Amino acid sequence: MPQDLRCGQCALKFSLGGFHHHRLASGYGGMRLMVCTACGTQHGLQVALRDRGPEFYEIQRVIVEHVPQPVPPVLVSWIRNKRKLSLADALALARNPPFVLDERTSGQLVERTLDELARAHIGARTEVVELERNPIFGPLRVDRLLAADGPSEAERHASPMNREQALDGSSDDARRDDHLLSCLHCHSQGTLISEAGFDDQLKRKNDTVPCPRCKAAALVAESFWIT
Repeated sequence: MPQDLRCGQCALKFSLGGFHHHRLASGYGGMRLMVCTACGTQHGLQVALRDRGPEFYEIQRVIVEHVPQPVPPVLVSWIRNKRKLSLADALALARNPPFVLDERTSGQLVERTLDELARAHIGARTEVVELERNPIFGPLRVDRLLAADGPSEAERHASPMNREQALDGSSDDARRDDHLLSCLHCHSQGTLISEAGFDDQLKRKNDTVPCPRCKAAALVAESFWIT
């Protein structure tokens, strides 16, 4: 949950914290907000999805082919739940395989269903009924560092970050360590600070951190925002 901070001396505003994107089709999963402690420019580290899944998901039908006698009560319960049948109709169906237990299921639910049926000694198979396109499938992106045009007195979410630098996709350190990044405005290296770094400074400096721009000890938390 990001927080907005303001300097009571020079009115600089910036935000720290992180949030997840609600739409993942861009190939990015979220952002970690940072500020440059040398000039006060707002930055954000946009984190790329490490896995965008298959292009299509298999929608499958589960068909029960063999039922031991007497009919396992758990099967009757599953039939009533998945097929919305009465107790009598579910029991009659269970006694007359083959029949469809689940018309549409996919992924781990298929494996879980087959495992549960096997434990009850119930024979079953699946068949693919449809291929459903994965809405977030696409090429893997690399993390990128974004920045505003310079220090601002506007809230982070009201101030666009137009500058961009792609980070080396093979370097986990570049994604993880703020001190390896450089400010896209003043080009200072190792001056970007995230919420974790800000909290560390608060602990070391007795709950006061100087403003990144004017260096006055006048920073106040204005608000929090939920994404």
